[in-house]
Amino acid sequence: MAQPAWCEIHRAPSLEWLTVDSDLVVRGTITNVKTITVHLSEQFPSIPMADMTLRVSEVLKGDDPGPAITFKRFDFLQQGNSRAQDWKDTGDEFLFFLVKDKTKSYDSDLDDIDLSGQWIMRADCPYGPIDLKNPKKFAIYIAAADMTSPSDGQKILEIVRNQAAKPASGKKIVEAPWGSKAQKNLFSGSRVDVIVPEP
Repeated sequence: MAQPAWCEIHRAPSLEWLTVDSDLVVRGTITNVKTITVHLSEQFPSIPMADMTLRVSEVLKGDDPGPAITFKRFDFLQQGNSRAQDWKDTGDEFLFFLVKDKTKSYDSDLDDIDLSGQWIMRADCPYGPIDLKNPKKFAIYIAAADMTSPSDGQKILEIVRNQAAKPASGKKIVEAPWGSKAQKNLFSGSRVDVIVPEP
C-alpha cells in the first residue's frame, strides 16, 4: 500500500519585505524592559508582555520618533528568563521592525486589550530582533531577496536602507532555489518560500 507523502513548506519574509511591510524600522539599544501581565483568556489568564524602551540611533524607515521609543511584544519566557531582558543585557545595537497593525503581531489575538496607537514588534520571522553585532544570535532566520542569508550587521543595514529608499510595492512569493543560503537556513522539510517585494 502506498504511503502518504508529506510536504512541509516554510514561508518567511525577506529583509526587503520586512522593510516594506513595517511602519517603522529603527536601529538602537534597549535601555529598559518592563514586564507586564495581560489577560488573554480563561485558558491563558496570565501572559507576560514586555514594554521595551529603545534608545534610537537611526531611523531607517518611518517618522522620527525622537531619541527613544517604547514598544511592546509578548515576552515568552525561556527557562524563567525574559527574552527581552536577554536582548537588553547584551548592550548591543539591534534592528527592530515595528508596526501599529495588530494583525502583523502576536498581539493580534489580544482583542480585549486596547493597543491602539502603540508600537508593536512584528511577529513574523525572524521572531527576534536582529543583533547587529551577532545577527543570528536571536533571529532564527534571515534572508534577502537575492536568496542569500546575510550574517554581517553592516550588510543587513545596507539592504534595509536601500529598500527603505524605494517606493512602496506589493509582494510576491518566491521558492528559494535548492542549495541557496536562504533555503539552507530555513529548510526542515521539502520547500522554502521567501516573501519579497515586487519589482
